[in-house]
Amino acid sequence: MNNIYEQEVTYSFTKEDNYYYFKLLENVDSDLIREKIIYGNIPLVKSILMKKFYDTGCEYDDLLQVGIIGLIKAVDTFDITKGFSFSSYAYYCITNEILVYLRHNGKINNVVSLSEDSSFNLEDNFNFEDKILDKEELLFIKNFINNLEDNNDNKCIKLYYGFNGRSYNQNEIASMLNIDQSVVSRKIKKTLKEIKNMLKEEI
Repeated sequence: MNNIYEQEVTYSFTKEDNYYYFKLLENVDSDLIREKIIYGNIPLVKSILMKKFYDTGCEYDDLLQVGIIGLIKAVDTFDITKGFSFSSYAYYCITNEILVYLRHNGKINNVVSLSEDSSFNLEDNFNFEDKILDKEELLFIKNFINNLEDNNDNKCIKLYYGFNGRSYNQNEIASMLNIDQSVVSRKIKKTLKEIKNMLKEEI
């Protein structure tokens, strides 16, 4: 692929475009089709950079290259038979590729990886409508929770899922934060709903 990082993209793939070309890839192993998908989704990388990583202190072009690497990984590992959209899957791949890059360059410290030790098993503790979460989705959830602001609303979810060293039940959290157990329950449900909506979102 020539000059992918400098390529000017004037058209953004729709959900239907992605589906069409990935269906073609099921039957034809074509570098041309693969490149079309990558080029057509570069606007997604740019959108993620503008919305989530505009003030990291890193050069935009550097982050764009990293984001495109995440996009390429998404194209090469996406499984159309799982039933979810490519844009949603690519969002996780691109975001996590950038987060890892920022951590390695000392820009952020609170990024977790599925390969790192954790005091809890997210696969066992987080269920999404009986859907088995893949690696990128689990990593996205862990990073999302870990990067929440440290207020009472978010302390509930972090304590509940063990981000502070061990997991606590709702009654323990209520006692620690001096609030009612029903309030803890509502705060946890609210955050889980936000995460589930993000997982279902069509980027």
